[in-house]
Amino acid sequence: MRVVVAEYPHAYKLKITFGNKKIKIVDLEPMLKQTNGIFLSLKRLEFFKQVQQDDCQLGICWPNGADICPDFLYAMGQSE
Repeated sequence: MRVVVAEYPHAYKLKITFGNKKIKIVDLEPMLKQTNGIFLSLKRLEFFKQVQQDDCQLGICWPNGADICPDFLYAMGQSE
C-alpha cells in the first residue's frame, strides 16, 4: 500500500488517494487528542496543513519529521 496523493480538505481530515486507486477521508483529530512528542505540533492547524508525501512516496509526513504509514491511514480512512 502506498499514498499517491495527500490533500488537505478541512479540519484535521486528509483526503488520501492510495496506490490501489481508492480514495479515503482520514480524520486524524481523535489521534491528535491523545498524542504527544513529535505529533504535538500537528495540533496546530496551520502546521497540520503542511502535510506531504514522505521521501519514499509511501506514506505522509510533516516538516518536523512526523510521519504516518499508509497501512494505518488506509485502515482509519472512510471511503469517499
